[in-house]
Amino acid sequence: MLSIHTKCKCYLLTLPKQGEFWSMHRELFLKKPADASQVISIAGKLSLDTNRFRTCLDEDTEPTRIIDRDLQVAKDLGLGITPAFAIGILNSEGRLIVHSLIKGARPIEVFRKAIDAEN
Repeated sequence: MLSIHTKCKCYLLTLPKQGEFWSMHRELFLKKPADASQVISIAGKLSLDTNRFRTCLDEDTEPTRIIDRDLQVAKDLGLGITPAFAIGILNSEGRLIVHSLIKGARPIEVFRKAIDAEN
């Protein structure tokens, strides 16, 4: 079972289609809902599609699978801090082949070196 925080992220993945990602993100951050009913209430006050969130709660949805996959990739890469940047190339399947991993806030020169190494 996903935590309410992960389920909020699940819902946020549905919002770009509604053009309201940042307004909902801001409200979730400010109000810090403790349960799904509070999240649904916030969405309703913003005139968003609350059925989409209920679907995220009740079903094994694509956004849930995306979150699970991304969490596993972060764990596999040893990412436990933000920001973190993966530098590499996309393979023919659209998957990133990571050649360099930059953890934490680093000087621009670190990024230039990693990107230049790709060329």
